Amino acid sequence: MKRLLSTVAVVAIACAGGTGAFFLGAKPRPAPQPVPAVAAPPAPLTLACGGELQRTVDVGVNVSNVNESISERTWVVAAAASGTAPKVEIAGKGEVPRVGDIGFYSSGQGLAGVVRSETVTSGSLELAGATVHTASAGDLRGVAANPCRRARSDQWIVGSRSQVGVSNQLILTNPGSNPVTVKVEALTAAGKAELGGTGTVVVDSGQSKRVSIDGALRDQPRFALHVTTESGSVAASLQQTSLDGYTPAGVSFVTSSVAARNVTVPGVRIDGGGSAALRIANPNASPATVSVTALTDKGASTLPGGGKVTVEARSVLDLSLAGLPAGNVSFRIAGSADIVAGAEFTVKDGGQADNAWAAAGSARTAGSAVFGPTSATLVAVSKAGLPGSVTATPIDANGKDMPAVKADVNGQASLPMPEGAVAVRYTSTSPMYAGIASTAQVEGGKGVDWVPLGSSDVEETSKHVAVG
Repeated sequence: MKRLLSTVAVVAIACAGGTGAFFLGAKPRPAPQPVPAVAAPPAPLTLACGGELQRTVDVGVNVSNVNESISERTWVVAAAASGTAPKVEIAGKGEVPRVGDIGFYSSGQGLAGVVRSETVTSGSLELAGATVHTASAGDLRGVAANPCRRARSDQWIVGSRSQVGVSNQLILTNPGSNPVTVKVEALTAAGKAELGGTGTVVVDSGQSKRVSIDGALRDQPRFALHVTTESGSVAASLQQTSLDGYTPAGVSFVTSSVAARNVTVPGVRIDGGGSAALRIANPNASPATVSVTALTDKGASTLPGGGKVTVEARSVLDLSLAGLPAGNVSFRIAGSADIVAGAEFTVKDGGQADNAWAAAGSARTAGSAVFGPTSATLVAVSKAGLPGSVTATPIDANGKDMPAVKADVNGQASLPMPEGAVAVRYTSTSPMYAGIASTAQVEGGKGVDWVPLGSSDVEETSKHVAVG
């Protein structure tokens, strides 16, 4: 496994002559000195938005006989840590209007492009955006938000499958001023897969590009994608649409996950009428052992069958979550080497289904998200042994703050958002993993969605984990 690490090294050299070593001028080893923290310089905060959910199949439900009621709506929200939010612009659309101290933009169309603030210090601004798809019936029945994300040079998409009835589009958005060459690698249940021409993609400055994965990956029940760049960076998400014959089987956007030895997937919604699975990918050249802890609002326990699991080299494993109690569940996964993870959950009503994918992100003390007109819950997970409290401020469809929702978190806590909220920002007294699990009424039942909490903190240096 190839690593790119930033380290401070002290090298000691000792010289000896003959059989009896004789040291000249030996000096006492100096005491290690702490490296002072250096604050990141002020810079614009930039988000890359991948746009709305697009129809990718021509055959399915006869839409002439149903009212699909498809809606694609976009929100962008900017809130300062204190005072009035700084100026924020959407490329090609102008400045985000202000509602009081909040920057707030709402549109009945999708947003593919770049959102950029004026120069700010790290942590001084929470900026979030998303295009939210809802459809009450038809092939695209369900709920799916494609969030605007900060671009990265190294990220994983852990989710979906390549089978009959499933369509996958990788969405790459380049917010930079120069074209970016993107490398895409795939891990499957059987190991590393070759993607052919799909493995290298050039994305022009300020543009989004959609790449079909289906022709390169065939008959794969599970996969994970590794998206990297040598220069520049992109935001990545994966659009998944599914049909079970002629029956809608779900729409979702899979968002990026981080690689680490210990990862957390927050806010998986377990529904009695649906199903759920935890996906773990091992990018290393040798097998990895993992253990999985399930957390609910009532406590934590080892996932049944997840006490010690081996994930083969360069492969992807799914663990069934059947038997877990209904409600919000989060998962801590500890590995013997760097791993990546995500989780799928579905709801099923009258034969029709909708699905969502949760991702493993970083723990933060602040964040924000747009989830649209859904019944949403912010699920926060504390780091092991580091409890704290969370204060979440919902924002309504008019751009106004709603009463704050607070919770103490020692493990997992669920914070329901009030009716009428479309976005939220939060702060916490200790770092939290967080995600939004949501539902919305559609024809014959409900749709489900999951949205990550983004942060304006300076991102950690991308950690390259090469697929061997």
